[in-house]
Amino acid sequence: MATSSIFSSGAVVALLFVTAIVCVADWTAVSVPRLARLELVAKPAIPLLLVAVVAVAPGVATSTRIITIAALVLCCAGDVALMLPERQGSSLFLVGLGSFLVAQILFAVGYLRLPHGTLVISGAILVALMAAPAVLVLRAVGRQDKAMVAPVAVYILAIATMAAAAMAAGGVMTSFAWLPIVGGLSFVASDLLLAINRFVRPLPREALLVHVTYHAAIAGLSLGLLVIAS
Repeated sequence: MATSSIFSSGAVVALLFVTAIVCVADWTAVSVPRLARLELVAKPAIPLLLVAVVAVAPGVATSTRIITIAALVLCCAGDVALMLPERQGSSLFLVGLGSFLVAQILFAVGYLRLPHGTLVISGAILVALMAAPAVLVLRAVGRQDKAMVAPVAVYILAIATMAAAAMAAGGVMTSFAWLPIVGGLSFVASDLLLAINRFVRPLPREALLVHVTYHAAIAGLSLGLLVIAS
């Protein structure tokens, strides 16, 4: 398994460099109010740039490439849905939740179909990390809108499964094992921060924290899949 082969490609390195620049632009946009409009371009551009990385990465199995691209496109759709202002009667939050739910399932499938270690240990770690904040979020959701409890609970289960699969895959990698592990844990952190801010109480610097962890998540998960499959 040539775990560094994708990083030997000049096109991959160049696209990752551009992606890093756009990430910094997005983080600046959510930190500086007068630059807020920049987020409308930067945020959806990041998963699309990662799509380009996946498309040009050498030596990757076609099935893995398709799964990863589909997951990133759905992440982009979720970004757009959650970024747009909600109006009364709007279901943009559910659209975003649904897009990310399918993306989590695709990432999980991508990792489960490749060599991976035991899911029991990874699952136990995720339960220990997620149990308390997940219960807190579900209780808060129930107080605000009981109809939302089931969709949010299903999403929490999906992201826990995805993260456990990514961590288990990272456990058998000879190098770059940190990519899927950081990716899975960062997605959990990002979504829990988002949910706590939305349903429990506002968090300081929430937008910046959510964006930084989210970008670490989709980059880590995507590159991890490419590395294992190359």
